[in-house]
Amino acid sequence: VYYPYGETKREAERERNVAPRYEERVDESTGTIHLEVELPGVKREDVSVEVRNYGKNLEIAARRARPGHNAEAQREGKISEEVVDGVAKPKTPEEDKSRNAGYVQLLRSFKLPRTADANKLQAKLLDGILYVDIPRAEEAAPRKIELQ
Repeated sequence: VYYPYGETKREAERERNVAPRYEERVDESTGTIHLEVELPGVKREDVSVEVRNYGKNLEIAARRARPGHNAEAQREGKISEEVVDGVAKPKTPEEDKSRNAGYVQLLRSFKLPRTADANKLQAKLLDGILYVDIPRAEEAAPRKIELQ
């Protein structure tokens, strides 16, 4: 088996699948969870944010082209290029051995708290950082009970 970016299968998988760094903050007044996930060099169309497992998990997946890889040509199935010593060497998809060989896959999964409102989740990508806001469900907010 051919692994273009590692000598073993494990090294190739480690090279292709990366867990991006993130920061998590909780707004104590509203209960909203704010995530900032670093996705440098990633385009909006290459990012996927999904709520799975009946609203229990948040999954973020993205991919970015490796340096020296012509991602647009590969995405369209055209001839791609590999830059070697500053010279572009044309490659057909058949020569690439793997359609994803020129990409790094960025994967991160979060377990959502029961108090999260997955239906109102918001996400935006700005300057290589994915901002995700996970609000607290209305029924989970503290409320005062009047005595009768």
